[in-house]
Amino acid sequence: MRKRILSACYEVPGRGGASTILYLLFERMQRAGFEVTYVNLVEEMDAVFFRYLFGNSFDNPRSLANVHTCILTAPLWRSHTNLTDLVHALAPDLVVGFGFIAAAEESSRTRHSIILPDLGDEDFTR
Repeated sequence: MRKRILSACYEVPGRGGASTILYLLFERMQRAGFEVTYVNLVEEMDAVFFRYLFGNSFDNPRSLANVHTCILTAPLWRSHTNLTDLVHALAPDLVVGFGFIAAAEESSRTRHSIILPDLGDEDFTR
């Protein structure tokens, strides 16, 4: 039985360096035959901006399978029921979260997880 891997990052591919790199890694893993899912974590007001800037495929520019977008409401550091429900529905064996927002989400701590702080998140390392 193959292990299911969920990767999550704040913002969308093409906007931030971390989200773009993680999305490209997800694509490579998918092509290599891994059972992977990618989740964009997007603040509610940013979703409108990204859709305007990048079009309707703002969250999945290469139209890859198993890509989800979770719209988050402020404050971002709190738990988000919609994200928790998505993580539980996907039932990953491993969660890879990149950045402070992914690390702060309680649902990522319910499974085996790897949290990679974004080097720009100075407060995360204090």
